[in-house]
Amino acid sequence: MKKSRASNTKRYGETILCIAGGVIGLLSAILEESVANANMIAAAGAASVDGRALGVMLASIFAICLPFFINDQHTYVGGSIVFCGVMAIIFGGTFGVLAGALIIAGGIMALSRP
Repeated sequence: MKKSRASNTKRYGETILCIAGGVIGLLSAILEESVANANMIAAAGAASVDGRALGVMLASIFAICLPFFINDQHTYVGGSIVFCGVMAIIFGGTFGVLAGALIIAGGIMALSRP
C-alpha cells in the first residue's frame, strides 16, 4: 500500500454495502453449488465445480476485501468494486442480482465521494 495523502473520510457506508453484498453472493454461490452437486451426485456419482458458482465466489471475496483499501486509491478500488458487482450479476442468477446491486452501490459511493 502506497502511503499517499492522509484521508479523514469515514467509508462505513461503502464497507457495509460491499460486505453485505459479498456475504449474500457467497451464500448464493454455496446454495447454487450444493443444489447442482446434489443433482450431479444423484445422477452420476461424482460432481465437478460449477463455473458460475466459482465466479460468484471470487467476485464476492474480492468485494469483501476491496473496501478496506478505498482510502489508498479510491478511484481504482471503486472501479474494481463496481466490476466485482457486475461479475456477481452476470454469474449469480437471481440472488446474484441482489448481491451485485449492493456491491455496485458501494462502488458508486466510493467513486463519488472524495
